[in-house]
Amino acid sequence: MHLVTGALTISLLLHFAMPPTWTDLSPGVPDQAWEGVSPTFKASVKSDTAIVFFAAELNGPADGFLENMNARIQRSPGPLTDAMLVKLAALMPAGMPNVNYQLIDHRIVVIDGVDCGRIVSSLLLDGSPSVDVTYLLPSGDQLGIVVFSTTPDALKTYEPVFDAAIRRTSGIQGPPSREYKVLGEALIAGLAGGLAALLMALARKRRRARRQP
Repeated sequence: MHLVTGALTISLLLHFAMPPTWTDLSPGVPDQAWEGVSPTFKASVKSDTAIVFFAAELNGPADGFLENMNARIQRSPGPLTDAMLVKLAALMPAGMPNVNYQLIDHRIVVIDGVDCGRIVSSLLLDGSPSVDVTYLLPSGDQLGIVVFSTTPDALKTYEPVFDAAIRRTSGIQGPPSREYKVLGEALIAGLAGGLAALLMALARKRRRARRQP
């Protein structure tokens, strides 16, 4: 599958899966699929040209929060390791000024025999709390970044739902067999800054995501 994101055309190696009862709102789906979603939130998602897959639980709990997932692709930095996740977790708060950010968990998880990253964090932005479960999925020269969002109170309910959907993702594979250079501090900082900016942007979008009657 070929996809245009911004000015970049990529061949998508990963094929993402959503929880069974969710609605696919990815680029190209008919506008009717967005029925019941805040127009402001819809516009903010559609304007984000880096998104390659987006889904939400349109018929979820009536708590005012719209559980959702989004995926985007970047070039792979090479094999993921626990040491890399430790450095990422330590650097990310610097990219979130004026935000109450808390790391809950980070670990390497093995999916289809490949080491993948899993980071759980909470954000409090302008009084609105949320929790993100972020997965880093290698696929050859690509790295898929998938973020699921929920509330702190609902995290225990949704974590197994998120994990199950990720394990249905196809196309996860290790980097090419060529030798990678050891990740330098600048490259790790760049990835951490990108993840921090992404979580901040998602938090701002969520303030516009209110279920419509």
